[in-house]
Amino acid sequence: MHAFTAIFEEHGHLAVFLGVLFEQLGAPVPALPFLMLAGARSNDGVLASQFLLLASLASVLADVAWFAIGRRHADAVLVRLCSRSLQPCACRAQRRTRFARWGQLAVLLAKFIPGLSTIARPLAGALGMPARTFVTLDLLGTVAWAGVGLACGIIFDDRIAHLLLAMERAEEVIVRCAVLAAAIYGAWRAARAYRCALAQSRGVRQRARGDA
Repeated sequence: MHAFTAIFEEHGHLAVFLGVLFEQLGAPVPALPFLMLAGARSNDGVLASQFLLLASLASVLADVAWFAIGRRHADAVLVRLCSRSLQPCACRAQRRTRFARWGQLAVLLAKFIPGLSTIARPLAGALGMPARTFVTLDLLGTVAWAGVGLACGIIFDDRIAHLLLAMERAEEVIVRCAVLAAAIYGAWRAARAYRCALAQSRGVRQRARGDA
């Protein structure tokens, strides 16, 4: 954890951009810790605005990519979403109806509802939402989402610092315990191998004596 914070101190802007970009592309990288740490490290409004701009840009780039995939492979997206339905055709019709009713709100709030962002972005493209409408709504939702993450970091700056310190100490303890466990396990395997080799040697000697 100390290495992470050191890297963030030196490359904070790049860390926020890549962290948000990778998460929104689907990688198992949580972006919220990056945003909160960026907020905690923002000692003025200019720096916070830079982090907000980078996070929003990274997220919108990933979202537009998913939107384009949905637009280009609309049938495949709908088939995948309705693959577990007993009536795929009815499922697709329901998806279209629901998205026509709630699609704009879904895109706007997608970042705040776990799992919704994964569906809303390609589905918006697959069901024909205008690109300009999607980008506008997505940008508004993204700015709000990133702003909340940065604001949490600014508000809970002291607590985040204590949490990072506690995690660094816990990391040291975990590493030491892991090294000790590995050493004990290695010693146990070595002792077991020695006993097996000794038993085999005794067996060979006994058979040799029997043959004699």
